[in-house]
Amino acid sequence: MESPDLPGETTDMHGETTDMHGETTDIPGETTDIPGETTDIPGETMDMPGETTDMPGETTDIPGETTDIPGETTDMPGEITDIPGETTDMHGETTDMPGEITDMPGETTDMHGETTDIPGETTDMPGETTDMPGETTDMPGETTDIPGETTDMPGETTDMPGETTDMPGETTDMPGETTDMHGETTDMPGETTDMPGETTDIPGETTDMPGETTDMPGETTDMPGETTDMPGETTDMPGETTDMPGETTYMPGEATEMPGETTDMPGETTDIPGETTDMPGETTDMHGETTDIPGETTDIPGETTDMPGETTDMHGETTDIPGETTDMPGEITDMPGEITDMPGETTDMPGETTDMPGETTDMPGETTDMPGETTDMPGETTDMPGETTDMPGETTDMPGETTDIPGETTDIPGETTDIPGETTDMHGETTDIPGETTDMPGETTDIPGETTDMPGETTDMPGETTDMPGETTDMPGETTDMPGETTDIPGETTDMPGETIDMHGETTDMHGEITDMPGETTDMPGETTDMPGETTDIPGETTDMHGEITDMSREQ
Repeated sequence: MESPDLPGETTDMHGETTDMHGETTDIPGETTDIPGETTDIPGETMDMPGETTDMPGETTDIPGETTDIPGETTDMPGEITDIPGETTDMHGETTDMPGEITDMPGETTDMHGETTDIPGETTDMPGETTDMPGETTDMPGETTDIPGETTDMPGETTDMPGETTDMPGETTDMPGETTDMHGETTDMPGETTDMPGETTDIPGETTDMPGETTDMPGETTDMPGETTDMPGETTDMPGETTDMPGETTYMPGEATEMPGETTDMPGETTDIPGETTDMPGETTDMHGETTDIPGETTDIPGETTDMPGETTDMHGETTDIPGETTDMPGEITDMPGEITDMPGETTDMPGETTDMPGETTDMPGETTDMPGETTDMPGETTDMPGETTDMPGETTDMPGETTDIPGETTDIPGETTDIPGETTDMHGETTDIPGETTDMPGETTDIPGETTDMPGETTDMPGETTDMPGETTDMPGETTDMPGETTDIPGETTDMPGETIDMHGETTDMHGEITDMPGETTDMPGETTDMPGETTDIPGETTDMHGEITDMSREQ
């Protein structure tokens, strides 16, 4: 039976609670708080604003306060304390635990077998490909092209408008482009390609047959075994390559291309601008994107990565492969057994050391110190003014400093610590144990095998030499030169500025002078020297080899 409620009165059914306005009644297992009041049910804690109550095994800190439970460390702002096996990084810094990777904002690092992408970036798991807008990544055996780009799988060729890619044994030419099949030659206007045993020169160009050399005005071509350099040009000996500015010369198995010209090696395809063709097992990336296949490295602009046994130089930089030397303008690199120094530069042969003014280089087993600097040889100790370094088994203390040797303890003023078998005396009293000597102020007594120097005094141990400022003493087999003075050890030659002394089998040229090694000829600017069986033409002159006639009129 129900009981009707009077106005302003509420009667609840069994298991039901109705609260009056501004009043809250909770049923068992439930807690409702009125504004400004918090009631916790068993096993639960609710805190008022600005108040924190922790349950057993739990710690909650209010703002500006840190309380750590056992085995846990929480740091205040600007402070980081790590417990063992844990690493916490400051703002802008990330340190990962083994097997763990934490990324900073804007950075995503994936665990092995896991891929997380930041906005605007997509990383695919093996066997999976997800492309961002305007980006296409193909899995092996799959090719998806974005507009304006075509990537072909092995054995397949798809060309974009204005682009032609030929498969092996197939040639399709774009307007203004001609590609010749094997044994066939088609030349574009202003271009001439010769078949084997055939030479056709375009105006202003001369191509010589084997054993034949024709030089254009201002051009010099050397026969085998001959090297002639034009002004501002460098020609290298066999096994040596030198590139001029804006010019690239490749070793055998490499291609050399002039600006606006592309030459492909066997098994290689070069595309015209706006065209990308990949060879089997090769990946070509769009502008601003680089994907390397195994064993291949592609560099972005301003970056160069070389394959094993290969060196690619950036503009204004030259790196030589083994057995090859390339000099940049204003730089001279010598062949083995030869050293040429530029003005103000000195290079020493093995067993030789040459120092520039204000510079000292020591040979093995030799130590040279600059003014105000001291370097000791093994088994030697040299102290600078106001500094004392002891040899093994030796202890020297600076004023106001005490260093003890093993088995010895020295106390600072007002402190006394005795080691077993030792007696320390109070102020004004000294008692020494056997084998130990304690000196009073102003007195120094050394134990056997030990030397202590007073300020301004230096005593050297056997096999040790210490020089005072402005004084140099050399150890056996050692030579130290004072500023403006050079002393050479046997087998060594040091040149003073403006002076060059050559070692046996070595030639060093002064500025504006070139000395050639046997079998080598280097020409000065405006001078040409030919090797036996070689002819070099000066500008406007053509010399034909035996049995050869060159018609200058064809070159005009």
